[in-house]
Amino acid sequence: MPELRAEEKVAAATIATTLGLKVKQYDDGKQPGMHDLNIITADGAFAAVEVTAAADPDSIQLWKLVNGRDERWTMPDLDGGWLLQLEPTAPAKRLLRELPGFLRELEGHGVTQIGRHRRRQEVPGSLEEGARSLGIVSGNQSGTDFPGSIYLTIEQPHERTGGVVDSTGSAVPGWVGDFLSNRANATS
Repeated sequence: MPELRAEEKVAAATIATTLGLKVKQYDDGKQPGMHDLNIITADGAFAAVEVTAAADPDSIQLWKLVNGRDERWTMPDLDGGWLLQLEPTAPAKRLLRELPGFLRELEGHGVTQIGRHRRRQEVPGSLEEGARSLGIVSGNQSGTDFPGSIYLTIEQPHERTGGVVDSTGSAVPGWVGDFLSNRANATS
């Protein structure tokens, strides 16, 4: 049987701890469309669980394209240490192709910050427009142990994120317990 994904392990542990019931892996990978987990109730019945992610599809696609390599992205002709925040809809293929040259240009002008964290006069207008056209929200260059390194993250405006979660996550088990203990939700 294939190993559970990280989010399935968390779901199984949360459900088992909250409800005090046994949770078993159901999807063995042998057939398409199988649900992920079974909750075994006290009377021996089971409830099916499908573990999903509520994530922004633009961000997922962009993340896979720009961070899909197995190693750190470094460009030998850059000083590096660049951390850039991108729009979720940044043009990924164009960004990968043009970003090294753009960063070389920034370094050539002595620019170490772009976007909302910089002083207005620090980035010449053409470079500011270049950053915007590549989907760069903000970024900065700082010291690094990995010369030429480039790190990309995705900026998420509030309307593209989930809701508010308490800082410790302690409300989640209670909510899951309430939700799952209602028989009407057992198949949700």
